[in-house]
Amino acid sequence: MAPNLDDVLTAAGIDSQTMKDIGAKEIGLKYLTVSSADPLSIWQSVRKGVQACGYWPVFVGSPAEFARLRPMFEAAEDLNAVRSQIETGVAFDIAEWVNLDEHSFDDDDEDDEPDSDDGEDDDFDTDDVEDDEFEPATLTEDDLTFGGRDGNELVLLLVPTDISWEVPAYLMLGRGSQMHDPYHHVAMHKRWFERYEAELISVTNDSVEMLVKAPPETIPDAERLAVEHCVYCPDLGDTVAHLAAERVDCGVWTFWWD
Repeated sequence: MAPNLDDVLTAAGIDSQTMKDIGAKEIGLKYLTVSSADPLSIWQSVRKGVQACGYWPVFVGSPAEFARLRPMFEAAEDLNAVRSQIETGVAFDIAEWVNLDEHSFDDDDEDDEPDSDDGEDDDFDTDDVEDDEFEPATLTEDDLTFGGRDGNELVLLLVPTDISWEVPAYLMLGRGSQMHDPYHHVAMHKRWFERYEAELISVTNDSVEMLVKAPPETIPDAERLAVEHCVYCPDLGDTVAHLAAERVDCGVWTFWWD
């Protein structure tokens, strides 16, 4: 057991003796089952001890959902496979990906799509945000599903890294219905952590939930973020302008892939 992991779990009210290994031994991925009564408090408690124990907590839904997802989580053959995804994600050109992506944002105003000249500092038209009939549905912590609550228990994965954006590489996220490879998730999550302090709290094969400490505070910044969200997850099904309005000062981001 990693130093202090037992103490971190005990402080969170978790019996560490129920912990089990999953996947290749050298990777060190672990899981256990916890109560679904207050998963946010459990996550926050373990998150506080990440630097001490070296494991990132991430919920993956009910035991039944975990059983269905287990082959994806076990897909990494060894640490080299994980490191390869991390290295590729770190080197990946997000700005180019956003600019060249052909996804339609379903906006009436084509100016909501980024210019091909520079994906970092584009100006966006914000007229649609002033739509009197639109009311932003900003998510809160009460909207978190933790991978899907079904019954009295949730499965908590313990991923052997203290860096949130590395988690998708360990879990080979993207081997389900997501349309990206693990390194795409690594690249986007790294970008969002550095800009907004967004951290992963739950994943399944078709959903991602993140807690955000420093969300965008202005519409222009939120619109740039909304374009990235639409490229990352086209199934969000909203206009860039409307999504941007919902991202201002929003501490919870959810994504899902159909």
